[in-house]
Amino acid sequence: MSTRRKGHGNWIIKKEGDVIFSIISGIWNKEAALSYFDYYKGLKYNKGFYAEICSILDWELSTPEAIELLPKIEEWHRTNGRKYLAIIANENTIAKHISQNAMNQFELPENFEIRYFKDVQSSFDWLSEKGFSISSEEKKFFKNK
Repeated sequence: MSTRRKGHGNWIIKKEGDVIFSIISGIWNKEAALSYFDYYKGLKYNKGFYAEICSILDWELSTPEAIELLPKIEEWHRTNGRKYLAIIANENTIAKHISQNAMNQFELPENFEIRYFKDVQSSFDWLSEKGFSISSEEKKFFKNK
């Protein structure tokens, strides 16, 4: 299933098996973050845990009110089985720096791994090494957006 929500900040999510593919873009306000989070909470996972590949290549940052929601969102992810997070980001950008700083604020579980990648294929390779299957159809998700 794939969905797109527009507002002050855009997102697209597709779930296949136990992998979530997401793209965030634009300048996010609180309403965009809540909409994304509400949709995400409704997804079901077959194994009780999941991985995510998230592109922030077109993210233009967030309002302070949206940033304030990050602890709540990350707490939900921690308690609902996200084990791996691959973030696709341009090297040396403000978006990557903010993302890294935000993630460093949280006490992440020992069984959780986060990695940053410059390209989509590297993130697919990493999750394949972790035992997740990503088909050629899912690989098209980031190319078509």
